[in-house]
Amino acid sequence: ALRLRSGTTIANAAKTLGYYSAGDGGGNSFYWDGTSTATDNAGTVIKPTAVSGAGRWLAVDTSHITPEIFGAKGDGTEVSLRMQAAADYCASNSRKLCLKPESSYYIATPLTANCDIDGNFSTIQGQVITSASDVILRDFKVVSPVPGFALSISGQLNNRLANVQLITWSLIFRGELFQLGSE
Repeated sequence: ALRLRSGTTIANAAKTLGYYSAGDGGGNSFYWDGTSTATDNAGTVIKPTAVSGAGRWLAVDTSHITPEIFGAKGDGTEVSLRMQAAADYCASNSRKLCLKPESSYYIATPLTANCDIDGNFSTIQGQVITSASDVILRDFKVVSPVPGFALSISGQLNNRLANVQLITWSLIFRGELFQLGSE
């Protein structure tokens, strides 16, 4: 709905109750910045379709970032682009990506996550790759559709892999393959 309307000096705030529908976890409050030319990321920056130059809706709360804010559904449907957009935003803004509790995210393209991920006991079906140092991966399950591969870590985690359950997987760490088993 924000893509269909530009803000004004009087109508300069909006609240969305969800991304697709009320209560789906993708809602946020936004304010209108008539001078902003920030790139639309479909989550925290929204450029109305009628705007050709400056003017963006900017999210008020950027401290708690979920994939749903970027349009990902945690119902097992394919969410690669939206999940990557959320992870990219978190990485470039030093934020933690918080998955919706007990959701299921299917990513057909490997997710490059150079940010902390708090899984809230959710499932990611696909591959997760991280190369950042001091990334915390906590409380989620990775189910790999690729036999023998679920998580690739090339950064220095410093013992920050906490309660991550890997199903049908192996671990590549510093270029070395560890075949640790499966559930």
